[in-house]
Amino acid sequence: MGNLTTAYIYGSPHNVVGASTATFAALGLLAGLQFCGATARGLWVEVKRAFLAVAASLGLFAMLGVGERSDMLAHASGLAVGLGFGLLLGHFVRRPVKPPAQAICLLATVATVAGAWLLAFRH
Repeated sequence: MGNLTTAYIYGSPHNVVGASTATFAALGLLAGLQFCGATARGLWVEVKRAFLAVAASLGLFAMLGVGERSDMLAHASGLAVGLGFGLLLGHFVRRPVKPPAQAICLLATVATVAGAWLLAFRH
């Protein structure tokens, strides 16, 4: 979604691989999940930890995602989309996912990445 957002904003002549956007999306996803998990417990110390996770992801974005030759819009959109999905997922999923479901998610992820590369090589 972060790569789609970036492509939509830049328009058709913009070509990117999107690995760094996906990395920032994963960072945002983890921050969103941490935020929801900590705020669900409701203790003040936990709420401060929840905001610390989001602040840490923004700090990593500032250190690693902004630079002279970096695609700042792609990194920011990846982080924003990941954070949004993490908050949404953390709101609905309160228990850890069981190992069989994690295995299915792993296979789906590998198939998606492999399929994307096959399509890229085909064109």
